[in-house]
Amino acid sequence: LRGHSLAALALTVPSNSPPRISDSATLPVSTWLGVPGLPSVTLYNPTGITGASLLLDHPGRRLHALPLWAVLQKMGQGGIQDRIKEAFESSEQLWRRLIKYPCLRMLSQQPGGEGGVITVADVIAKPVNTNLLFEVVASAVVFQFVPEGCQGRVAPYYDKLNSWLGQILQRDAPQVPVELCELEHSGVVLRYCPLEAVSIPTPADTDTFVNCLDQQL
Repeated sequence: LRGHSLAALALTVPSNSPPRISDSATLPVSTWLGVPGLPSVTLYNPTGITGASLLLDHPGRRLHALPLWAVLQKMGQGGIQDRIKEAFESSEQLWRRLIKYPCLRMLSQQPGGEGGVITVADVIAKPVNTNLLFEVVASAVVFQFVPEGCQGRVAPYYDKLNSWLGQILQRDAPQVPVELCELEHSGVVLRYCPLEAVSIPTPADTDTFVNCLDQQL
């Protein structure tokens, strides 16, 4: 499965029937909707498991699902789609701002598919092929400050620089939450995932973040 990119399935009706990729899928709706404490949702194919205890209905299971039911009723289909749409658009906007810096190496998937020309708005406007949908959306933006011409893992000195850069951004531009991660073949990187944020940054928040980043570069 595709992790957070699966949330994109809520944005549109695919133009094709998705291929069978699993018997079940567990969705972190608490993270996607920005509501802490909600239970995860497991979708499964009921064929062949009629006798399984998973299908037994009892009050305890209903009570466990009550917070999720209440949130879904409050947000509605439109609210859920807006939240997910804004998250993917936020990644799209930040990626397009950061790619302009030659000293930054982009390590995450380019939004917009091949050529980067398809926007999230285009995806919503008309049905698209499922495979294309996953190529168009980017659930996270991962980037790294690198020396000119760097192709592999950065030197330890640049790990320290990226760590320092991340801490500066966390302190001075917290509206766009970034986390520091270390990748085996790249070194220390900065990661932004709006689907993991409690609230989606606004375009003004993104401007503040990029301005802060620009001052450090």
